[in-house]
Amino acid sequence: MKYDYDLVIIGQRPAAIAAAELAVTWGARVALVMSPDRSPETIATAHLAIAGIDLIRGIYQFVPRSRRRRRSMTNPANLTNLTDLQVVEPDRNHRSRILRSRRYLLAPDARAIDPVSPDLPGFEQTSHVLIGNRDDIRRWLAQLDDLATNERPRRAIVYGGRSLVSLELAITLLDRGLETRLITADSVLLASEGQQEKTDTSSLLRLWQLQAIANGLDCELNSTIINVQPLDRELVLQTEAQKFTTDVLLIADHLVPDLDHANLHACGLILSGDHLWVDRGLRTSHPQIYACAAALRGHDAESIATHEALTATRNALTPWIAQAPNYRAIPWGIATRFGFARVGLSLEQAEARHVGAIAIDLSVQNTTGNGLHMPAGSPIAAQVVLTAAGNILGATIVGDRAADLIVPFSLAIGQCASIDDWKTWAGLDSIAGELGEQLYRIWRDRWWQSHPGWHDRVQSWFDDRRG
Repeated sequence: MKYDYDLVIIGQRPAAIAAAELAVTWGARVALVMSPDRSPETIATAHLAIAGIDLIRGIYQFVPRSRRRRRSMTNPANLTNLTDLQVVEPDRNHRSRILRSRRYLLAPDARAIDPVSPDLPGFEQTSHVLIGNRDDIRRWLAQLDDLATNERPRRAIVYGGRSLVSLELAITLLDRGLETRLITADSVLLASEGQQEKTDTSSLLRLWQLQAIANGLDCELNSTIINVQPLDRELVLQTEAQKFTTDVLLIADHLVPDLDHANLHACGLILSGDHLWVDRGLRTSHPQIYACAAALRGHDAESIATHEALTATRNALTPWIAQAPNYRAIPWGIATRFGFARVGLSLEQAEARHVGAIAIDLSVQNTTGNGLHMPAGSPIAAQVVLTAAGNILGATIVGDRAADLIVPFSLAIGQCASIDDWKTWAGLDSIAGELGEQLYRIWRDRWWQSHPGWHDRVQSWFDDRRG
């Protein structure tokens, strides 16, 4: 059977990009199918095209194709139905293409749906904003920046609490100086997330919840909106217990994967509620199709999604050694903002636990605009906490897309990796690699300065070997 690609990845999130970059470093033929609704500025694609990844923008759906029946019935697997991917490209006069690939990886966006009934009094006449992922947050914040100062909202209500997006949205609004309140129908924040993830990532999600409360977020638990009415330029929301007045209502409660046009049922894919069922190796009920990120859950946690995408990519390319994602490799203390990310221990915490712990300050100027789709000229600063032996304990990054750049440090901490281990990793983007090279160079120089005797011994050993 002739295939066009070894792996076709569907999505445009950082998880999908990381998966494509990893696959191409393994020598695979890779295509990345992205939504045509995304503007070219949403994702920098030049470095992907240079790496040999076929970039396709269009509306996709899976098309079953039955394999020709073999005479031998000794191997029932030979009768498995194959699947092609049909992509309609609006930029090319809606031309339809058929992609044949050995494996497919679904890493779609999440989208929000209205969590309240359309019959709710006053809801249809009330303007509100649906927030499904971080790009939706960025677009809405950009619209705020375009408003005159006297027209910007001062109060905001986020109706959510079940998704990580709603939590991050509320914290971001607090950082912007808006009086923010989070209303949720559940008794705890991220209740549905913890139930879906059981024990693997529930501790990480609980930390996000505690972080939100520690930042002063007002949470109304066990509350459901039963009435909403516009009043001049304000909105009046009524719950079972009390009434709230706000300037804007943002809904980020029930998030589902954006898979409406994928034709999943025709391929026999099994759904678990609104999300796809996968086995421990992230393979769906169809042997060719793997899934990660929003396809499995409603939240938009990039660190978890990227870890899943890289695991699914390895399993898709080498299915005979399939591994389950190790969620414990994602450390316990990740905090993210749009321009700030922190993971692991601070220097004070590290000094209390590890004798001789140090912190190294790094700075990088992104001059190319490649890597994780960061604009050219954006400065990046980082502080990395290490043991005296060079094991990574914690990291803080400030700069554009800091939440994405923290992922390699998160994996390093979870795997108890050292700086030497970091240098052996393949698939790091250019910015993360430059941070790692600078970190290794500074740590090595510090180590030699603090161990002058070792430098002399090594030099003497080489002199003796030379005769």
